[in-house]
Amino acid sequence: RARRVGILGLGELGTACARALATLNFDVAGWSRREKVLPGIATHHGADGLDAVLARPDCLFETDAVLRRDGHPNPAARGTFPRILGRYVREGRQLLLEDAVHRMTGASAERFGLTDRGRLAPGLAADVVVFDPATIRDGDDEGGRPAGIEQVFVNGRQVVSAGVALGERA
Repeated sequence: RARRVGILGLGELGTACARALATLNFDVAGWSRREKVLPGIATHHGADGLDAVLARPDCLFETDAVLRRDGHPNPAARGTFPRILGRYVREGRQLLLEDAVHRMTGASAERFGLTDRGRLAPGLAADVVVFDPATIRDGDDEGGRPAGIEQVFVNGRQVVSAGVALGERA
C-alpha cells in the first residue's frame, strides 16, 4: 500500500537531491562531464545561490525556450544570453566577459561534443554574435528583443544586421 509522503517544490526537491548526493560523495559535475549529460533538476535559491552557481567554472548557460516566428515567444528565447552579459558581467561583475563568452560557446560545444562549433577556425561552422558589451541587455519590450546585438552570423551566413533580423535561415 502506497503512503503519501508529501509534495516538494522544485527548490526543496533540488536541495533534498543535493543533500542525498553529498552524503554519498557523488561528484555530479564529474559524472556529467564523463557521461556527457546534464543533471535534470534546476533550482532557484535567490541571489546568493545564483552567485554560488555562477562562480563554478563548470557552470554553463542554456535556455530551452523556443523562438517562434508567430505570436509572442518566451522572452528567454531571445534574452538569456544578453541578460547574462548585461546583468552578471557588466552590471554585477560576477563574471568576466571572456569567461562568460567561453561558457556560452567553446565550453558548451565541448561539453556536448559539438566538434565544429564553439570556436572560430578554418573549416568549422562560423557562428558569431557581434555585440556591444556596454549596451547589451535583455529586452524590456513585449517582443523581448535584446539591445546591443549588432550582427549575427550562423554557419557563416549573416542573419542579423544592425540589430534587425534579415529573415535568412542558415
